[in-house]
Amino acid sequence: MTQRAGRRGWMLVVGVLVLVGFLVAAVALWIAGGNREADNVAGFARAPVGCDTTLDFESTGAFVLYVETSGEFDELAGACDAPQQYDRDPDDVPTVELILRDVDGADIAIDDTADVSYDVDGFVGSSIGEVQIESTGDHVLTVSPTGGDAFAVAVGRQPDEGVALLRWGAIAAAIAGLVVGGIFLVVGSRRPPVQPTPPAP
Repeated sequence: MTQRAGRRGWMLVVGVLVLVGFLVAAVALWIAGGNREADNVAGFARAPVGCDTTLDFESTGAFVLYVETSGEFDELAGACDAPQQYDRDPDDVPTVELILRDVDGADIAIDDTADVSYDVDGFVGSSIGEVQIESTGDHVLTVSPTGGDAFAVAVGRQPDEGVALLRWGAIAAAIAGLVVGGIFLVVGSRRPPVQPTPPAP
């Protein structure tokens, strides 16, 4: 009887630990998903207006161009005279003339893209085109001057890239914790059947 009670207690402890552990992992993954978009946007390359900006592409594939009405540059290299911080009315998105040249100096076509926007950690942008990068290395992006307040052109992938994977991971961890931990708790909480008392002689 004592051995069975000890086994039930062990299962209850394991069930609580599994449930709490998976729920903590689920919360951590959900928070990481929320921070992923901010990290993606912060990692975009940025080109100021009226300058030739060298962009070092470390990978190939599709990249989206965004008009970023609010944000800041980490630093401005060369002789480009542009404000390091910019904050333009997000409804006043200018018509931008862009030229992107590859490592050989050839122009890269800028195609239409789906409407994508972001507003996170002080960066506000909306997509204006998409390019296909065929080779890694230094590319040069020229942003022609326009009137009005300052802005920048950001280059990167989708702002929510990887967010859905982390969100689904959080949901899967929560479900796994509830199922596995629940099984241990249910089994551990069961009481053994009461044995009938033999009749007195």
